Amino acid sequence: MLKDDDFKKLGEQGLTKVFSINQFFKYVNLNDGVEYILKNNTFKFTDPEEFNDPFDCNERMIDIVISPEIEKKFIIEAGKNHNLPRAEIRKQLNRIGDRRQYQQALKTKKKDFKVSCFSEIDDDVLMWSHYADSHKGICIGFNLDIMCADYVFYPVNYINQVQQIDGMANTPYVFYYWVTFKADRWKYEREIRAITKTGQSIINYPKDSVNEVIFGCNVKQSLIDATIKELKKLRYNKIRFYKMEINEKTLLLRKTAIKI
Repeated sequence: MLKDDDFKKLGEQGLTKVFSINQFFKYVNLNDGVEYILKNNTFKFTDPEEFNDPFDCNERMIDIVISPEIEKKFIIEAGKNHNLPRAEIRKQLNRIGDRRQYQQALKTKKKDFKVSCFSEIDDDVLMWSHYADSHKGICIGFNLDIMCADYVFYPVNYINQVQQIDGMANTPYVFYYWVTFKADRWKYEREIRAITKTGQSIINYPKDSVNEVIFGCNVKQSLIDATIKELKKLRYNKIRFYKMEINEKTLLLRKTAIKI
């Protein structure tokens, strides 16, 4: 069962990992990458309800364990502190042991947060297939300030089974754990999440944080030339450009620098 000490440890491990990452990569189709991310210097933050994985940030994946005695004591004390009517207190007492109350609270709180997804790596074949328009898109490398006031970075924790959580654990710990764990089958993504609680869907980032643009192996040369020319006009003079090539010997991708 996960308790406060476990969440603190996970948080410390997460921060250590984030601080050790040199670049954050975002896979995206070519048009959105150029028009929105690079031209406007913005990231889109998504409501977790819109994620493509139905298990991801699903409140039913939280297995809260609360002692009936402790829950009863908590309800009575909270009722007194907030001057709740006796009828409401009885109503809450009748629901002791019902996890749906906690799950509903998480679902409500989830509406305040939005997420933008990044990865530690730029050369995963499946990531290019799923998120970069079947290798016809781009992967953008950023050197971002992880202490940004608008969002906070958390690495995703990959698990192979739902873990029980102490119902008396610190709620913020539980929440950040909840929005950053995924099934182990997604481990190949090596995902890092930027989480904002401002409610904003579009947030600007510093233009000089862009380090490189990598074109997928299926991007036509004419599009590569036109895109590089367009970005140069936007004064992206320090970006390094690459193209992914198929490595015939390993069934992997090979990153090749583009000479300008």
